[in-house]
Amino acid sequence: MINVAPDGRRQPLFRGAGVALLTLFDRDGSMLVDQTAQFAASRAENGADAILVAGTTGEFWTLTASERLTLVEAVRAAVSTDTPVIAGIGALDTTRTLELAAAVGRTGADAALCFVPRDADPTRIFPQLREAVGDLPLLAYHFPAAGYTPLPVDQLPALHVDGIKDSSGDPTRLVATGGVLTRGVYTGSALLCSLACSIQIDGVILALANAAPDSAHEAAGGSLTAQGELARLHGRIGGGSPPTALKAHLAERVGIPPWTRGVALADAT
Repeated sequence: MINVAPDGRRQPLFRGAGVALLTLFDRDGSMLVDQTAQFAASRAENGADAILVAGTTGEFWTLTASERLTLVEAVRAAVSTDTPVIAGIGALDTTRTLELAAAVGRTGADAALCFVPRDADPTRIFPQLREAVGDLPLLAYHFPAAGYTPLPVDQLPALHVDGIKDSSGDPTRLVATGGVLTRGVYTGSALLCSLACSIQIDGVILALANAAPDSAHEAAGGSLTAQGELARLHGRIGGGSPPTALKAHLAERVGIPPWTRGVALADAT
C-alpha cells in the first residue's frame, strides 16, 4: 500500500532502486517458480529496494495468467515484507489485462504496474484498471520502444495513477514527468539514475539491477561511481530487453539458468 505521511500526503511506494526481475526457465521452457523467487530475495538482500515481477524483462508475454499470479505470490512470500513487490499486469489486449488486474490482489502484491494494451485508449483503460485493482497502488508504464501505447506527459495527471515507470530513456521527458506527477516517478533507464536523483524523483526500476542491485541502489542515491558502473554494464550487455544477454551474463556470474521460452514480444499474440 502507499504510505501516508503525518501531514496526510501520500508517499511513494518506495525510494531507491527496484529490479525488473528476470523470470527463470528450465531448458524445456518450464517456469522455475522457486528459483525465481529465491533469486528475487537475493536481489533484495544485495541492495534492491523493490521487486517488479512479470514485466518486460520478466518475459510476461510468454506466461499464462495463472503462471504470472503464481510467480508474484511466490516472490512476495520469499522477499522480506519491507521490500515492496510490484506485479506487472500488462497484457497485449484489454480483456487479459483487466482479468489480471482483478486477480492481482490475491497474490499479496504491494502494487501493480501496467502499460496500455494495443487495443486501448489510456484515458479509458486506466479508470477500468483502477476499479479492478481496488485500493492497490497502480503505476503506469511508458515504454514506446517495446511497442506499447505512448503516454503523453500532459495526460498523466488525468489518469489518476500512483506513479509511473518511464522506460523511454528520454531525459527531457523524465524531467517533464517529474514536474506533473508529485510522487511515484521511476526511470527504467540505467543511464539516467544520476539525473533521477538530481531532479528528486523517487528512483529507478532497472533490468540491470538483476546483475548489479548494489550499484543500482547507490546510483539511485546519487553515486556517480555507481552510475558509471551501470553505464559500462549497459554498454556490455544492453538494457535487458530482450533479456537474453542479461541472462547469459548472470548465468556466468551467479549460475542462474540462461534459458528463455524463445518467443519474441513482436511475435506474441
